[in-house]
Amino acid sequence: MIVVVSGIRDLHPDDVFVVKAEVAMFGQARSVSEWRTGGAMGVDAAALSALWELYPHHAARTTWLPVSGSPPEAARALVQRCSSEIIDLGLPRQPASFPKRNKLMLDGWTPTGPRGKADWLLAFTDRREHGGTAGTSDLARAIGVQVQVVEVRAR
Repeated sequence: MIVVVSGIRDLHPDDVFVVKAEVAMFGQARSVSEWRTGGAMGVDAAALSALWELYPHHAARTTWLPVSGSPPEAARALVQRCSSEIIDLGLPRQPASFPKRNKLMLDGWTPTGPRGKADWLLAFTDRREHGGTAGTSDLARAIGVQVQVVEVRAR
């Protein structure tokens, strides 16, 4: 099973434990072969850190970077340490690259070819109706990916 984790970048520090607990419970209830994250700060960083701590050898932890040279320096060390694989999509540095990255994670397309469509999206949201997480959740449902939504707080 392939699971994409997506969520808000401005995650409230008190809710990091919510992300880690949900990732742990989700992984314990299912046989996950690959976890996909987007390499951003907030939910992506909290989830990737938890996955590295919980499943260091049991499942792939693939980070899909939209733009070469991303993430910012603050997150780069975490991504390099905690990812079992980093996929650099090489998209242009523009806002539209992030939703495209999310679509590629769900569809499973990389610059070197298909990897397999996601089975689940674990979406952490502050319930904004517009934005990356909402759009990714809508897209996942439209292409038949199951979605589990977890509410978290923004800063």
